[in-house]
Amino acid sequence: MSASTPADAAYDALEDLMFDGSALGHNVLGTEQSVELLTPQQCSDFLKSHYVPQAMVLFVLGDYDTGEVMRLAERHYGAMHHSLERFQPRVTPAILEPQHRTHDVDLHQAHLVVGARVPGIYDQQRYAFMLLNNMLGGPGMNSMLNVELRERRGYVYTVESNLSLFTDSGLLEIYLGCDPRDLRASLDVIDHITALLASDPLPERRLEAAKRQYCGQLVVAADSSEYVAMSVARSLLYHNTVPSLERTAQRIMEVTPAQLQQAAAFITTPHCSTMVLR
Repeated sequence: MSASTPADAAYDALEDLMFDGSALGHNVLGTEQSVELLTPQQCSDFLKSHYVPQAMVLFVLGDYDTGEVMRLAERHYGAMHHSLERFQPRVTPAILEPQHRTHDVDLHQAHLVVGARVPGIYDQQRYAFMLLNNMLGGPGMNSMLNVELRERRGYVYTVESNLSLFTDSGLLEIYLGCDPRDLRASLDVIDHITALLASDPLPERRLEAAKRQYCGQLVVAADSSEYVAMSVARSLLYHNTVPSLERTAQRIMEVTPAQLQQAAAFITTPHCSTMVLR
């Protein structure tokens, strides 16, 4: 199913390319061969080694009695062992030279992913990257790439950007789907926008508007129980604290034009890899 979804396949292929030689450089789904070779004992050993309290968060959202929740947690999880006995820290992936690949797979449309390495989840620059990602291709119809590529020029039928932050590194990726004849022009627009953001400070008024929009989107997302659960769990695992919407919004509002420029410099053409399926 994943292989027959061109957008997913393009993302996977680019990430394999950018993290080649590291533990991140392979699809977590595995391959047909690796799945066929799995044994029941290997699956059981993996669960015992990794699904332990030290690496888990149990999240309950709702008007529940705390004591009852704790009793249920103890009943179902109390017998688990409490150490990552065979856990091996991942070696930070090396930053490779940008790669550019095109795979002709007889598709009607071209699927492009442009990606660049960025700092990880503990870096203080992450708030600038979060804001930049939202400005470039966030869910708002006024995202820069949506306006320039789809609304003004009609080059693409979909465009988005995604930020993935790991403990030791990160990726900022831009995806678009278009007619193959518009591929080069679309890339030129992306190059122009990222170069402009990296070279010229964004006017204060535009930056403030972008910050307010992003903070507004965070407020709307906080109405989703699933979003809250995932955000709190992730924050507890990586920062050992429950995130505050107000604190996150404050850090976004503190991003300066210079910090946004520095973040944009990571994703200019000389630092980007590209993967095209068409």
